Amino acid sequence: MATTGMPALVPVAQIVGITSSAFLAGMIASISYIGIPTMALAPTDTIVRQWKTTFNIGKASAPPFAVTCAACFGFLAYSARALPRSRTLPVSPFALYTAAALAIPAIVPYTLIVMEPAANRKLMHMAKTAEAGPSGTDLGASDADVQELLRKWKGMNLVRAAFVGTGAVLGAVASLL
Repeated sequence: MATTGMPALVPVAQIVGITSSAFLAGMIASISYIGIPTMALAPTDTIVRQWKTTFNIGKASAPPFAVTCAACFGFLAYSARALPRSRTLPVSPFALYTAAALAIPAIVPYTLIVMEPAANRKLMHMAKTAEAGPSGTDLGASDADVQELLRKWKGMNLVRAAFVGTGAVLGAVASLL
């Protein structure tokens, strides 16, 4: 994006917004691609404990990245509001940055509305049960049920990565216009 008449912070916001959203998308996806398959090899009570630890690390580390990405793209959308539509795409940088700024925090309602009741709550309950008892404690679910829940969570988590990755791509495309 040409910065003529634009605030001096635009290039910084572009770099930070794109790189932090790409990093966050990769971090979220890596849990599904690397973490979950590795966890699935452990005994069931260990799986749910590892899942809880991973979940809590993500819960603590992802929000600052998400806020940073969304804030950068929001600032860029505000800065680009008067720019014309692209000659190559039928959309303005403002629209792309706005979509990027909205796609990233969309992981919060998705997590609360879709993931929480479908998997998070159940896995968290099992993890607390496992932590309270000795190794091999009955979690109230079969090994197959836990594996299925983990598989379901893995796919839903990839959707979260896609939200953030979409934001990264939209921000990058807007920056190139």
